[in-house]
Amino acid sequence: MDDTAALKYTTLKLFYYSIMVFLIAFIFWQILTPAQDLYGNFSLGLILFFLFSLFTFLAWKTQSHSILGSIFFWPASLFWLLLFMFMLNAYPSVEDITYQNRTIYILTFNKDMLQPQYYGFQVTKWPWGALPETGWLSERNGDMQFVYDEEKKSMMVISTFRQRGELLYIDNGTSHQDFQGYTGTKYENHIYFVSMNCN
Repeated sequence: MDDTAALKYTTLKLFYYSIMVFLIAFIFWQILTPAQDLYGNFSLGLILFFLFSLFTFLAWKTQSHSILGSIFFWPASLFWLLLFMFMLNAYPSVEDITYQNRTIYILTFNKDMLQPQYYGFQVTKWPWGALPETGWLSERNGDMQFVYDEEKKSMMVISTFRQRGELLYIDNGTSHQDFQGYTGTKYENHIYFVSMNCN
């Protein structure tokens, strides 16, 4: 086996390991932000993953044939690079995660790979023994975090972008409400926010 063939063989082995790594990454993606829409980042990533896996499999099966193996090897390399860059730029980043009342709450920041001007924060709720719920927050700026209200047994998302806490989301276990944080106003030692939906 010459040096070029040895390099291709080693690279293809790394590609095979990469398939497993990417597959695990996509599974975790669905845990972080389940039920992605069909036209979002997740589906685009799956297409790249499928093409990378297909050309890797074909290149591995035809590696003994120098010309045919090369035909499949270079597209596999290209799709590996595209998929790697895609995961670096489109994978949701975890802003905060917490566990309360037998429920896991995950706050992620997401951006559209094809249209970078579209981005936002998403709350995913994984209740024990039930299907997950996920939704977008109206606010798009600032540092956000979960805060648990022991008295009301409610989970909230607070933004600290404007130097004071702004309520953006509240969940009491059975229902949730979204708020326009920038509409907050103070009246008689209380801060009020405009709700986006009725309870």
